[in-house]
Amino acid sequence: HVDSWQPLRLVVWPMSFVDPVAAIDGVRVAGTTANGVYRSTDNGARWVRASAGIDKPSRVERIMATGHVVFARVTGKGLYRSKDQGDYWSFAGTGLENQTVMSIVAYGNSIFAGTTSGAYRSQDEGRTCTSVPAGLGGAGVRSLAVVSSTLYAGTDSSYIYNWLETATEVDARAGAAQTNTT
Repeated sequence: HVDSWQPLRLVVWPMSFVDPVAAIDGVRVAGTTANGVYRSTDNGARWVRASAGIDKPSRVERIMATGHVVFARVTGKGLYRSKDQGDYWSFAGTGLENQTVMSIVAYGNSIFAGTTSGAYRSQDEGRTCTSVPAGLGGAGVRSLAVVSSTLYAGTDSSYIYNWLETATEVDARAGAAQTNTT
C-alpha cells in the first residue's frame, strides 16, 4: 500500500476552484468558489451540479456532513442544509440575526455557527438556531474547531474561547458515545 493523492476529475468552469469536500453515505459533496455544489455517487469518477435551492452563482466556502445532514456555508447567502446527500438544499439556521456565517462545526448533538455577531447553536439539525453569547462579549466568531472533545471559538477580539457544557449536555454526550460504541 502506497500513500498518495488521486485526482477525482471534478472540473468546473469558468475558473472555479474546489474548496470544501464532504462524504455522506458514500456520496462525495464538493463546494466550488463560483459554481455552487457538485456531488458524486461513484467515488469521484463523475460529478454533477447539485445546487438546487441555492441561488447561483454561489461561492461555497465550507461543506460539513454530520449524521445524515450536509451543511454548506454560502458566501453572502448564509447557511444551507441538505437531507438528501446534497441533491436539494434549503436555508438553514432560522433565527440567525446576522447571516454572515463565518464558520460551522458539529459538536455533540449540536451544530454551532460562528457569525460576525457571535455564536449560534442548533439542536435540531440546523432548522433553527439560537444565540449563545454568554462569555463572548459580543465578539464575532471567525473560526470554530473541536479538538480532543473540546469546542473552541476564535473571535474578532483576538481571544480564543472554549465552550463550557452543562452537566446535562455532558451526560447526553457520554450516553451518545456509549450508545455508539456498543
